[in-house]
Amino acid sequence: MSDSALKYSPQVRDYIAALSPDAKKAINRELEKLRRGGGDTRPLRYNLEDFHRLRAGSHRIIYRHIPGPAIECAHAGPRKTVYQTFVPANPTAPPSA
Repeated sequence: MSDSALKYSPQVRDYIAALSPDAKKAINRELEKLRRGGGDTRPLRYNLEDFHRLRAGSHRIIYRHIPGPAIECAHAGPRKTVYQTFVPANPTAPPSA
């Protein structure tokens, strides 16, 4: 798979910025794998079926593929709460350009 551009929501940028240097490094390493078509990912289900998750230790990044090719990192958080705190802006709309 070819390289994709990564786009970050303000929430994802703020979340990563608030982490320890080691956690930032781990997340950035996993995001680079994702950008290159790899990483520990899974598709999400139910009302989040347009999205996937990226695992980075105890952190999760919720993302989706958008035209470009690009990846929109929509939400980030600890594994225990990330799915409860993420509310898609428009869960039934197709990915935007």
